[in-house]
Amino acid sequence: MISKPRECKVLNKVFSELFGSKTNCKTCIYQETPSYIFDGKPTGCLIAHIALSLIEAILIAKYYSKPIERLLSKCNVKNPWNLTLTAVLLHDFGKLTNSYRKGKPSKAPHNIVSSIIASKVVEGAAKPIISYAILFHHEAFHWKDVERLLGVISIHQTVPSKIKAEFNEKILYTFYENLSKLIKVIKLDFLNSVLYSAIEKAEELSGKPLLSKLEIVKLTPTNLALPAALALYKIIYICDNRAASARSEYWVYKAKKVNWTDFEDAPKQVVKNFTLKRYLIALSEIPNHIFRLEET
Repeated sequence: MISKPRECKVLNKVFSELFGSKTNCKTCIYQETPSYIFDGKPTGCLIAHIALSLIEAILIAKYYSKPIERLLSKCNVKNPWNLTLTAVLLHDFGKLTNSYRKGKPSKAPHNIVSSIIASKVVEGAAKPIISYAILFHHEAFHWKDVERLLGVISIHQTVPSKIKAEFNEKILYTFYENLSKLIKVIKLDFLNSVLYSAIEKAEELSGKPLLSKLEIVKLTPTNLALPAALALYKIIYICDNRAASARSEYWVYKAKKVNWTDFEDAPKQVVKNFTLKRYLIALSEIPNHIFRLEET
């Protein structure tokens, strides 16, 4: 019997603690929907990763929702925190491409595909904000572009215009069926219509130039969309990395190993438990009640 990914096991534990529920996917497809590539092989579970990312967003809302709402409201974005949750939902959608699922090299990296799909789902003033926030969440690939092109940034200048991606229709809809049930448990039902729209756009664009109908939206220093996109990027970064820690040892469990009352030794313990790993955790934003979760 093949053991499920650690992400699935952690998610089930978190669901039990926070929602009193289990994560029973109707049709388990983790082998068809990997969340990351390790030693050249697709592994993990994208459904579990996105669900964990959304939970992380809920847990840091008390720290970020108000400043995000103030900033995005100045950009005429309606329901700013809902847009934030939408960004977290879609940030890794590009991992559903056939090339990523099979661990094959592609001219369409997942963050680019995710960004383009998000731009097809979201309308109005929110479109450039969510598109660039998702595009940059793997900043190593694009921050040089940002620095070089600051003032005249267009997604057309960072992404090849004829880039294509292919999706498997059956996988897309089974993915939706499983993740939508988890979203209901998390009580973010409005995201299911967003997810379904993304699935439809992916099906529609499969095998076609992804940028054929995308508006050229430029970010400039005088355009508030730029700081708004960077603020949204930070939320994605935190949620993505915290959720990804479940692939080795979930950050919540590591945090509980630190003796926070030992003011002299606590910093060393933090270094040992967090900074020597590839998952960076913003400790100042840890919700106190997260420590209710028990490791079994």
